[in-house]
Amino acid sequence: MLKVIEEISKSISVILDLLNIEPVQKAVFESFPDFDDQIYVMAMTVSRNQIPIVVLSNHASELPNHWLEMNMNLAIVKKKSLKAFYISKIYKYIFFTHGSILFKNTSKKQKVVNLWHGIPLKKIGAGVGQKMPSSNFILATSRKMAYLIEETFSPHERLPTVLTFGLPRTDLLKPLAKQNTTMKKLLWMPTYRKSKIGHIRNDGLINETGIGLSTDTLLCFDKGLSQLGIKVELLMHPMADGTLPNMFGEITLSEFDREKDSLYLYLNEFDGLITDYSSVSVDYLVTQKPLFLFAPDYDEYASTRGLNCEIESLFGLPMNKSVEELLKSLSTPEALSKILESSFDRWYEYKGRNRSNLIWKAIK
Repeated sequence: MLKVIEEISKSISVILDLLNIEPVQKAVFESFPDFDDQIYVMAMTVSRNQIPIVVLSNHASELPNHWLEMNMNLAIVKKKSLKAFYISKIYKYIFFTHGSILFKNTSKKQKVVNLWHGIPLKKIGAGVGQKMPSSNFILATSRKMAYLIEETFSPHERLPTVLTFGLPRTDLLKPLAKQNTTMKKLLWMPTYRKSKIGHIRNDGLINETGIGLSTDTLLCFDKGLSQLGIKVELLMHPMADGTLPNMFGEITLSEFDREKDSLYLYLNEFDGLITDYSSVSVDYLVTQKPLFLFAPDYDEYASTRGLNCEIESLFGLPMNKSVEELLKSLSTPEALSKILESSFDRWYEYKGRNRSNLIWKAIK
Protein backbone atom coordinates (compact mmCIF):
# COMPACT_ATOMS: atom_id res chain seq x y z
CA MET A 1 0.00 0.00 0.00
CA LEU A 2 2.81 2.42 0.87
CA LYS A 3 4.47 1.76 -2.48
CA VAL A 4 1.21 2.57 -4.26
CA ILE A 5 0.85 5.86 -2.35
CA GLU A 6 4.45 6.77 -3.18
CA GLU A 7 3.90 6.12 -6.88
CA ILE A 8 0.72 8.21 -6.90
CA SER A 9 2.55 11.00 -5.06
CA LYS A 10 5.42 10.91 -7.54
CA SER A 11 3.07 10.94 -10.55
CA ILE A 12 1.14 13.96 -9.24
CA SER A 13 4.35 15.93 -8.69
CA VAL A 14 5.59 15.08 -12.18
CA ILE A 15 2.32 16.31 -13.69
CA LEU A 16 2.44 19.54 -11.67
CA ASP A 17 5.98 20.18 -12.89
CA LEU A 18 5.10 19.42 -16.53
CA LEU A 19 2.18 21.84 -16.38
CA ASN A 20 4.40 24.42 -14.61
CA ILE A 21 1.78 24.89 -11.89
CA GLU A 22 2.73 27.23 -9.07
CA PRO A 23 2.17 25.89 -5.53
CA VAL A 24 -0.29 27.65 -3.23
CA GLN A 25 1.38 30.24 -0.97
CA LYS A 26 0.63 28.29 2.18
CA ALA A 27 2.67 26.14 4.58
CA VAL A 28 2.15 22.73 6.16
CA PHE A 29 3.83 21.53 9.36
CA GLU A 30 4.25 18.02 10.76
CA SER A 31 6.11 16.94 13.90
CA PHE A 32 6.46 14.29 16.54
CA PRO A 33 5.07 14.80 19.11
CA ASP A 34 2.25 16.84 17.57
CA PHE A 35 2.76 20.58 18.13
CA ASP A 36 6.45 20.16 18.93
CA ASP A 37 8.40 23.32 19.84
CA GLN A 38 10.43 23.12 16.65
CA ILE A 39 7.36 23.70 14.47
CA TYR A 40 5.78 26.03 17.05
CA VAL A 41 8.49 28.67 16.75
CA MET A 42 8.80 28.29 12.99
CA ALA A 43 5.02 28.47 12.54
CA MET A 44 4.88 31.78 14.43
CA THR A 45 7.38 33.33 12.03
CA VAL A 46 5.68 31.97 8.91
CA SER A 47 2.29 33.18 10.14
CA ARG A 48 3.67 36.65 10.89
CA ASN A 49 4.76 36.80 7.26
CA GLN A 50 1.14 36.45 6.15
CA ILE A 51 1.41 32.79 5.10
CA PRO A 52 -1.61 30.68 6.16
CA ILE A 53 -0.53 27.41 7.76
CA VAL A 54 -1.85 23.91 8.43
CA VAL A 55 -0.56 21.64 11.21
CA LEU A 56 -0.97 17.90 10.72
CA SER A 57 -2.01 16.09 13.90
CA ASN A 58 -2.56 12.45 14.82
CA HIS A 59 -5.50 12.95 17.12
CA ALA A 60 -5.71 16.48 18.54
CA SER A 61 -8.44 18.75 17.26
CA GLU A 62 -7.54 21.71 19.45
CA LEU A 63 -4.35 23.72 19.75
CA PRO A 64 -2.33 23.78 22.98
CA ASN A 65 -2.73 27.01 24.97
CA HIS A 66 0.67 28.45 24.03
CA TRP A 67 -0.24 28.03 20.34
CA LEU A 68 -3.62 29.69 20.85
CA GLU A 69 -2.00 32.68 22.54
CA MET A 70 -0.05 33.48 19.37
CA ASN A 71 -3.28 33.94 17.36
CA MET A 72 -1.84 32.39 14.18
CA ASN A 73 -3.68 31.97 10.89
CA LEU A 74 -3.80 28.21 11.33
CA ALA A 75 -5.89 25.10 10.77
CA ILE A 76 -5.48 21.49 11.99
CA VAL A 77 -5.75 18.56 9.59
CA LYS A 78 -5.56 14.89 10.54
CA LYS A 79 -2.39 13.06 9.53
CA LYS A 80 -2.71 10.19 7.06
CA SER A 81 -5.88 11.67 5.58
CA LEU A 82 -6.75 12.47 1.96
CA LYS A 83 -6.82 16.16 2.82
CA ALA A 84 -3.32 15.95 4.30
CA PHE A 85 -2.11 14.21 1.14
CA TYR A 86 -3.75 16.88 -1.04
CA ILE A 87 -2.18 19.70 0.97
CA SER A 88 1.24 18.09 0.78
CA LYS A 89 1.08 18.20 -3.03
CA ILE A 90 -0.13 21.79 -3.54
CA TYR A 91 1.30 23.89 -0.65
CA LYS A 92 4.57 25.65 -1.37
CA TYR A 93 6.23 25.29 2.03
CA ILE A 94 6.62 22.00 3.90
CA PHE A 95 8.20 21.85 7.37
CA PHE A 96 8.72 18.59 9.26
CA THR A 97 10.72 17.17 12.16
CA HIS A 98 10.41 13.50 11.14
CA GLY A 99 10.17 11.96 7.70
CA SER A 100 6.69 11.45 6.27
CA ILE A 101 5.50 9.54 3.25
CA LEU A 102 3.34 12.57 2.43
CA PHE A 103 6.41 14.66 1.73
CA LYS A 104 8.18 12.28 -0.63
CA ASN A 105 8.45 13.14 -4.32
CA THR A 106 7.47 16.80 -4.03
CA SER A 107 7.29 19.08 -7.06
CA LYS A 108 10.28 21.22 -8.01
CA LYS A 109 8.61 24.47 -6.96
CA GLN A 110 7.83 23.29 -3.44
CA LYS A 111 10.26 24.09 -0.63
CA VAL A 112 10.79 21.32 1.90
CA VAL A 113 12.53 22.06 5.19
CA ASN A 114 13.76 19.36 7.57
CA LEU A 115 13.54 21.18 10.91
CA TRP A 116 15.59 18.36 12.36
CA HIS A 117 14.10 16.91 15.55
CA GLY A 118 17.57 16.44 16.97
CA ILE A 119 21.31 16.56 16.49
CA PRO A 120 22.95 13.32 15.30
CA LEU A 121 25.15 12.55 18.28
CA LYS A 122 23.86 8.99 17.96
CA LYS A 123 23.79 7.17 14.64
CA ILE A 124 20.80 7.71 12.38
CA GLY A 125 20.19 7.56 8.64
CA ALA A 126 23.06 5.99 6.72
CA GLY A 127 24.74 5.10 10.03
CA VAL A 128 22.01 2.56 10.79
CA GLY A 129 21.26 1.54 7.21
CA GLN A 130 18.29 3.86 6.69
CA LYS A 131 17.60 6.57 4.15
CA MET A 132 17.23 10.15 5.32
CA PRO A 133 13.98 11.91 4.34
CA SER A 134 14.49 14.13 1.29
CA SER A 135 14.35 17.90 1.71
CA ASN A 136 15.65 21.13 0.20
CA PHE A 137 16.92 22.55 3.48
CA ILE A 138 18.15 21.14 6.78
CA LEU A 139 19.24 22.91 9.98
CA ALA A 140 22.49 22.95 11.93
CA THR A 141 24.11 25.06 14.64
CA SER A 142 27.53 25.21 12.98
CA ARG A 143 29.76 23.57 10.38
CA LYS A 144 30.71 21.07 13.08
CA MET A 145 27.11 19.94 13.37
CA ALA A 146 26.65 20.20 9.60
CA TYR A 147 29.43 17.66 9.18
CA LEU A 148 27.60 15.23 11.48
CA ILE A 149 24.44 15.75 9.44
CA GLU A 150 26.23 15.14 6.16
CA GLU A 151 27.50 11.84 7.57
CA THR A 152 23.89 10.68 8.05
CA PHE A 153 23.32 10.74 4.28
CA SER A 154 24.60 7.91 2.12
CA PRO A 155 26.89 8.86 -0.81
CA HIS A 156 24.12 8.43 -3.41
CA GLU A 157 21.62 10.69 -1.60
CA ARG A 158 21.19 14.34 -2.51
CA LEU A 159 22.41 16.55 0.33
CA PRO A 160 20.07 19.43 1.25
CA THR A 161 21.27 22.99 1.72
CA VAL A 162 22.48 23.22 5.33
CA LEU A 163 21.50 26.40 7.20
CA THR A 164 23.76 27.05 10.20
CA PHE A 165 21.58 29.46 12.16
CA GLY A 166 20.66 26.87 14.78
CA LEU A 167 17.33 25.33 15.75
CA PRO A 168 14.21 27.52 16.19
CA ARG A 169 13.15 25.96 19.49
CA THR A 170 16.24 27.26 21.30
CA ASP A 171 14.82 30.79 21.09
CA LEU A 172 12.40 29.70 23.82
CA LEU A 173 15.22 29.04 26.29
CA LYS A 174 16.15 31.73 28.79
CA PRO A 175 19.85 32.31 29.53
CA LEU A 176 21.25 31.86 33.03
CA ALA A 177 20.51 34.79 35.33
CA LYS A 178 23.90 35.97 36.61
CA GLN A 179 22.63 36.33 40.17
CA ASN A 180 21.28 32.78 40.20
CA THR A 181 24.03 30.48 41.51
CA THR A 182 21.77 27.94 43.22
CA MET A 183 21.12 24.47 41.84
CA LYS A 184 18.17 22.95 43.67
CA LYS A 185 15.98 21.53 40.91
CA LEU A 186 17.22 19.65 37.83
CA LEU A 187 15.43 18.10 34.88
CA TRP A 188 16.68 14.68 33.78
CA MET A 189 16.01 13.83 30.13
CA PRO A 190 17.51 10.47 29.08
CA THR A 191 16.93 9.20 25.56
CA TYR A 192 15.12 5.91 25.02
CA ARG A 193 16.84 2.51 25.14
CA LYS A 194 13.88 0.48 23.95
CA SER A 195 11.31 2.19 21.76
CA LYS A 196 7.59 1.48 21.90
CA ILE A 197 6.48 3.57 18.91
CA GLY A 198 7.97 4.61 15.60
CA HIS A 199 10.99 2.56 14.52
CA ILE A 200 11.09 -0.21 17.15
CA ARG A 201 14.64 -0.87 18.32
CA ASN A 202 16.80 -1.73 21.33
CA ASP A 203 19.89 0.32 22.19
CA GLY A 204 22.23 0.27 25.16
CA LEU A 205 21.21 -1.41 28.41
CA ILE A 206 17.64 -2.73 28.19
CA ASN A 207 15.78 -3.21 31.48
CA GLU A 208 12.47 -2.44 33.15
CA THR A 209 13.21 1.25 33.82
CA GLY A 210 13.93 2.08 30.18
CA ILE A 211 16.77 4.50 31.02
CA GLY A 212 19.81 2.24 31.34
CA LEU A 213 19.77 2.10 35.16
CA SER A 214 18.60 -0.58 37.57
CA THR A 215 16.24 0.21 40.45
CA ASP A 216 19.04 -0.43 42.97
CA THR A 217 21.32 2.07 41.23
CA LEU A 218 18.50 4.60 41.13
CA LEU A 219 18.10 4.19 44.90
CA CYS A 220 21.81 5.02 45.36
CA PHE A 221 21.38 8.06 43.12
CA ASP A 222 18.35 9.17 45.12
CA LYS A 223 20.26 8.89 48.39
CA GLY A 224 23.15 10.96 47.00
CA LEU A 225 20.77 13.65 45.75
CA SER A 226 19.23 13.88 49.22
CA GLN A 227 22.67 14.55 50.71
CA LEU A 228 23.28 17.30 48.15
CA GLY A 229 19.85 18.87 48.65
CA ILE A 230 18.93 18.49 44.96
CA LYS A 231 15.55 17.49 43.53
CA VAL A 232 15.48 15.76 40.14
CA GLU A 233 12.47 15.46 37.86
CA LEU A 234 12.73 12.64 35.33
CA LEU A 235 11.09 13.26 31.95
CA MET A 236 10.92 10.08 29.90
CA HIS A 237 11.49 10.18 26.13
CA PRO A 238 8.14 9.96 24.28
CA MET A 239 9.33 6.80 22.52
CA ALA A 240 10.71 5.12 25.65
CA ASP A 241 9.38 1.77 26.83
CA GLY A 242 9.89 1.59 30.58
CA THR A 243 8.57 2.66 33.97
CA LEU A 244 10.00 4.35 37.05
CA PRO A 245 9.14 2.71 40.39
CA ASN A 246 7.36 5.02 42.83
CA MET A 247 9.88 4.58 45.65
CA PHE A 248 12.16 7.61 45.62
CA GLY A 249 12.36 10.78 47.66
CA GLU A 250 14.32 13.18 45.47
CA ILE A 251 13.63 11.66 42.02
CA THR A 252 10.10 12.16 40.74
CA LEU A 253 8.56 11.19 37.42
CA SER A 254 7.53 14.29 35.48
CA GLU A 255 3.85 14.77 34.69
CA PHE A 256 4.68 17.14 31.83
CA ASP A 257 2.46 16.52 28.79
CA ARG A 258 4.33 17.05 25.52
CA GLU A 259 1.06 17.16 23.59
CA LYS A 260 -0.33 20.06 25.64
CA ASP A 261 2.59 22.23 26.69
CA SER A 262 5.90 23.64 25.47
CA LEU A 263 8.88 21.52 26.51
CA TYR A 264 11.42 24.28 25.96
CA LEU A 265 9.45 26.81 28.00
CA TYR A 266 9.22 24.10 30.67
CA LEU A 267 13.01 23.72 30.65
CA ASN A 268 13.26 27.30 31.89
CA GLU A 269 11.80 26.24 35.25
CA PHE A 270 14.92 24.24 36.16
CA ASP A 271 18.38 25.16 37.42
CA GLY A 272 20.16 22.67 35.18
CA LEU A 273 19.85 19.58 32.99
CA ILE A 274 20.99 15.96 33.10
CA THR A 275 20.97 14.05 29.82
CA ASP A 276 22.96 11.51 27.81
CA TYR A 277 23.03 11.07 24.02
CA SER A 278 20.09 13.39 23.49
CA SER A 279 20.40 16.45 21.25
CA VAL A 280 18.78 18.54 23.97
CA SER A 281 22.31 18.80 25.39
CA VAL A 282 23.47 20.94 22.45
CA ASP A 283 20.29 23.05 22.60
CA TYR A 284 20.76 23.63 26.33
CA LEU A 285 24.18 25.18 25.80
CA VAL A 286 22.47 28.45 24.84
CA THR A 287 21.31 28.85 28.46
CA GLN A 288 24.80 28.37 29.96
CA LYS A 289 23.07 26.69 32.91
CA PRO A 290 24.74 23.59 34.42
CA LEU A 291 24.66 20.65 32.00
CA PHE A 292 25.57 17.13 33.11
CA LEU A 293 26.17 14.26 30.71
CA PHE A 294 25.21 10.94 32.29
CA ALA A 295 25.37 7.63 30.40
CA PRO A 296 25.84 4.59 32.66
CA ASP A 297 25.49 2.28 29.64
CA TYR A 298 27.89 4.20 27.40
CA ASP A 299 29.81 1.12 26.24
CA GLU A 300 26.66 -0.90 25.54
CA TYR A 301 25.08 2.01 23.65
CA ALA A 302 28.18 2.65 21.56
CA SER A 303 28.30 -1.02 20.56
CA THR A 304 24.58 -1.27 19.68
CA ARG A 305 23.09 1.97 18.35
CA GLY A 306 26.50 3.57 17.96
CA LEU A 307 27.59 7.21 18.19
CA ASN A 308 28.61 9.62 15.44
CA CYS A 309 31.23 11.33 17.57
CA GLU A 310 33.21 11.25 20.80
CA ILE A 311 30.75 13.22 22.89
CA GLU A 312 33.20 14.14 25.65
CA SER A 313 35.70 15.71 23.27
CA LEU A 314 33.03 17.62 21.36
CA PHE A 315 31.49 19.12 24.49
CA GLY A 316 34.59 19.35 26.63
CA LEU A 317 32.34 18.01 29.40
CA PRO A 318 32.93 14.78 31.30
CA MET A 319 30.67 11.87 30.37
CA ASN A 320 29.63 10.56 33.78
CA LYS A 321 29.35 6.78 33.47
CA SER A 322 28.35 5.98 37.04
CA VAL A 323 26.13 7.46 39.71
CA GLU A 324 29.22 8.16 41.82
CA GLU A 325 30.80 10.21 39.02
CA LEU A 326 27.58 12.13 38.44
CA LEU A 327 27.10 12.95 42.12
CA LYS A 328 30.67 14.28 42.26
CA SER A 329 29.96 16.52 39.24
CA LEU A 330 26.70 17.70 40.81
CA SER A 331 28.56 18.73 43.96
CA THR A 332 30.77 21.20 42.02
CA PRO A 333 28.59 22.87 39.32
CA GLU A 334 30.75 26.01 39.39
CA ALA A 335 33.53 24.04 37.69
CA LEU A 336 31.41 23.92 34.52
CA SER A 337 31.10 27.63 33.71
CA LYS A 338 34.23 28.03 31.56
CA ILE A 339 33.71 24.66 29.88
CA LEU A 340 30.10 25.51 28.96
CA GLU A 341 31.16 28.85 27.53
CA SER A 342 33.84 27.21 25.40
CA SER A 343 31.44 24.49 24.27
CA PHE A 344 28.84 27.06 23.23
CA ASP A 345 31.47 28.85 21.13
CA ARG A 346 32.45 25.54 19.53
CA TRP A 347 28.92 24.44 18.64
CA TYR A 348 27.27 27.72 17.66
CA GLU A 349 28.29 29.97 14.77
CA TYR A 350 25.24 32.20 15.16
CA LYS A 351 24.87 33.29 18.78
CA GLY A 352 21.86 35.60 18.49
CA ARG A 353 18.16 34.91 18.73
CA ASN A 354 15.25 34.99 16.26
CA ARG A 355 16.71 32.01 14.42
CA SER A 356 13.38 31.24 12.75
CA ASN A 357 13.46 34.66 11.02
CA LEU A 358 16.85 33.93 9.51
CA ILE A 359 15.70 30.49 8.39
CA TRP A 360 12.59 31.95 6.77
CA LYS A 361 14.58 34.60 4.90
CA ALA A 362 16.94 31.91 3.61
CA ILE A 363 14.22 29.65 2.22
CA LYS A 364 11.42 31.91 1.02
